[in-house]
Amino acid sequence: MPAILPIVGATARSAGTTLPIGTALGKYEIVQAVAVGGMAEIYLARSQGPQRFEKYVILKRILPH
Repeated sequence: MPAILPIVGATARSAGTTLPIGTALGKYEIVQAVAVGGMAEIYLARSQGPQRFEKYVILKRILPH
């Protein structure tokens, strides 16, 4: 598993909008929030394939305005 990273750009207000660890987004599971900004949130996520093969990806969630 990749190293745990600090959340970048988070403020007290924006940090509360991050998705909880373990949340499923399609075939991806949130592992960690990486960054929070005014327009989007960045997450480290995991996809698990056949025979428990794991692939880590970065997901960008655009915030509604």
